[in-house]
Parts: sequence; structure tokens; C-alpha cells
Amino acid sequence: MHTNLLPPQKLQSVLEKLKRKRLTRADLLGAKGELLIQLWQQTLKDWVNSPPPQMANMDGDPLAWVEDRFAFPARRRPEVWAALLSLPGAEATGKETIGFSQHQQDGPLDNISVGTATVGAEEILLSSNSCKRADRLRKTVEKACTGLDLEKKRRKTRGFEVAKATVSAPEMSQQQLMQLPEVQAKMAEIRQRMNENWLDLKNPQFNGQSPRELARSKAGRAKLETVMKEFERRGDASEEIHWLRQQLGLLSG
Repeated sequence: MHTNLLPPQKLQSVLEKLKRKRLTRADLLGAKGELLIQLWQQTLKDWVNSPPPQMANMDGDPLAWVEDRFAFPARRRPEVWAALLSLPGAEATGKETIGFSQHQQDGPLDNISVGTATVGAEEILLSSNSCKRADRLRKTVEKACTGLDLEKKRRKTRGFEVAKATVSAPEMSQQQLMQLPEVQAKMAEIRQRMNENWLDLKNPQFNGQSPRELARSKAGRAKLETVMKEFERRGDASEEIHWLRQQLGLLSG
């Protein structure tokens, strides 16, 4: 037994390499058994030394906080506000704030937020979570506000940084908020919708097949079982994993 365990997907990669080498159980019990240790150690080394996963939004773009500022004459504010609200996916979320969303054809959610506009007396602040989204939103806003004396001022971009694991009073209040029954119910509803959509979502990890399509073959079900074990390892809710296994025909008996 190796002293370091591999997560399910990394273990699966070792097993696939062994299959390609056409080694029998007798080979592994003999002198060639060292090959298994070497493969295990190399996979472990690659895993430990691999760079952290890049944070990305649901478009696959690297996360970045991007702010674009525009100035306009104060007398133009009503027209600017109306022009922004006329854009597809625009919805007022406050007296000074408009949120922009877009429909996802085959995504885990029906609509995703792509940016926000905060409209002051003489200024617009556009906020997005990637440079690509910010570019698209800026061009759309500029076109919608043609003739309204909109003047671009500056862009501010900063990379996404994972917050340190510290506990403060605001974080405690956030934890308390998450314990409310209505919040938990809403979160459960969202997760259920995401799980339902995931079953039929074409996945590059599965060579463009959806999990339901992959489950039609024995080899596909074995790959899905590895994914389920990965879900378990990262701490996903056991009842959700059981439901996914049930939908994919992975439950024995």
C-alpha cells in the first residue's frame, strides 16, 4: 500500500495507463510491480506540483473585477437610464442600479448575471467579472447611449484573489443568514436545477457527451462512477450524489 492516497480521478488515470501497458496481475506481483509504484509516485508528484485551478466565470473566461466609468451631463440622466433599461436582459434592481443578464441555452442555469450598471447624477459605473464580458457590455452601452454625450473616463481591472480563511463579524452574520430555512430551501432548489441540467449537458470531459448518454455503456458508467467518487471526496451532499447515481443507473441491486 502506498503511503499517499490518490483522489478517484487521479487513481483512474493510473489504472488506464496500466491497461495500455497490458500488464497482468501476475506481472504486478512480480518484478514489474515496481512500475505501479513509479506510476503512482509520478502521478502524485504531478498532482501536488500542478498549478491551482484558474477561477473562471460560467463563460469560461478568467475571473477579473473590471470597472468602466463614463461621464454624461446631468440633464441627460433620464435618457441614459432609459437607454440602459432598453438593453436585452436589463432590469432595474434599485434607484441607481441596473443588472444585466443573458439566457443560457445549454447551461446549468437559465440566466446568468453578466454585469451591473450603477448610474449616478453624472456618471455610469459598469462592473463585470471578466475582461471579455466587460468589453461586450461597454460596447453595448456605448451604442445604446449614442447621442447622449456619453464620455468614457477610465477602466480599472484587478485580478481575482481568494479571500483568506479568517472569521469576522460580517462573516458570522452571513453564516447565520445561510441557516435560515427559506435561504436553505432556495439554495436546495437551485442545486436541484443545476443537477437536473447537468445530466443532459454536453460535457467536454466526456468527449462532448452528456452524463445520460455516457451512462448507456458499461465503460461510460465506470467513468461516471469515478466522477461520483470525486463528488464524494470534495464533500458534495450525499443525498444529491445518491440521486444522480439513481438517475444514471449506477445503483446496484
